[in-house]
This record gives sequence, C-alpha cells and structure tokens, in this order.
Amino acid sequence: MNDKPNARFGGIVSEGEFFFELSGGALALDFVNTRDERPAGGIERLVSYLRLLDFLRQSGALEAEAFSRLGSLATEQPEEAGNVLASAISLREAMFTVLQSSCAARRPAQRPLSVLNRWIPSETKFLTGRKGGLSWSSVAPGNTLCSVLRPLVASLADLLTTDAKRQRVKLCSSATCDWYFLDRSPRANRRWCDMTVCGNRAKARRHYARIRSSLGASTGQELAGG
Repeated sequence: MNDKPNARFGGIVSEGEFFFELSGGALALDFVNTRDERPAGGIERLVSYLRLLDFLRQSGALEAEAFSRLGSLATEQPEEAGNVLASAISLREAMFTVLQSSCAARRPAQRPLSVLNRWIPSETKFLTGRKGGLSWSSVAPGNTLCSVLRPLVASLADLLTTDAKRQRVKLCSSATCDWYFLDRSPRANRRWCDMTVCGNRAKARRHYARIRSSLGASTGQELAGG
C-alpha cells in the first residue's frame, strides 16, 4: 500500500523528493502534465533543474550515470541550470499549445513549432505543421545541461507525425483537468487521464447528482400527495 502523502494528484512527496504521477503513457505527455491544475491557475511541478532531472529519471529517459553527472554539473553551473529550466518550461508550454491544436484538428501555429524545432535531436529534420498534427521536413540545431530537452521533443514528434498515434492522444474529459494521455485501450474509448483521480471524481459527481435528483423527486411526490 502506498502511504506516501499526496501532493494533490500530480505526484507524491516522500523524504523530501517529489515523485511525479506518470499516467500520460508517453514521455512528451507526462512532461506536458508537469504543470498541474491549469484550469485553476496551475501548479508548477518543475521548480528546479534538479526536479527536471528527477522527472526524466523517473520516466526512464535518463540513466543513473547521466542523472548523477548532470546533477553535479547543475550544482557547478547554477545560472546555466536556471536558464535551461526556463527553456524547459518554455518548451513544455509550446508542446502544450501544439497538443491543443492537434486534438482540435487544427494546424499548429509557427511560433510554438519554432520552439520545438530548436530542440530537434537531428541534423537533417525539422517539424512543420499540418492540420491536426506535425510532419517531418529537413535541417538542424552535445552533451550539456540542455541536452535533456531533445528527447522530449522527439517523443512529441513520434506521437504527432503519424496519424495512428496522433488519433490516440487525448485530453482528459474532466473540465477541471487538462492532462493529456495516450489512449491504449482496445476500443480507444478511454476518457480520463487517471481513472483513480478524474474518473473517480466524475463518478462521485454523477452519484451525488442521482441522489439529489432522487431526493427532489421524493419531495415532489410527498408535496403532491400531502
């Protein structure tokens, strides 16, 4: 049983370390979800470069040796680490904007694409927008604090450059949530980022509504009969 204290539902805090909730099903989607509760103003989960490394390590995108090396480098170069964190957040917001366009079957705007293309891990390709997704075209921007950003864009590109995967990328149906997830269900009918969070909330609201409706009907019958 997990007895670690909840830090909302975006993750849990244990012994001073934050453990991210990784329910997106893809690195890019989990990364975008590191800004939590956007409809209510947002809670920032990437509060430092080291927290960004934690996210990548927990996601399986960063091996232990690289995690340790980049953590030491960030301690030695705090200003640069801060700059890379700012770039990471800017990248995340650009990815969020592109996902919004994709799920609405719109062509992504050029500005967020320019942010994405800065971090493409290739010397021969760059991303262009098309209706509802992305396409590969051709050109460019290693081993520095900012190198961790490139796999994030690669993950998003993998999802949105093929229709089969793009059509499985969905936004949580909850009006109070804007997390994205990859729907791997056999019928492609998953609605919630996490059934134990938004799914259960929706079930609770429906249950409460049924009770209110039932009580209202009973009261009406009593008044009519009285």
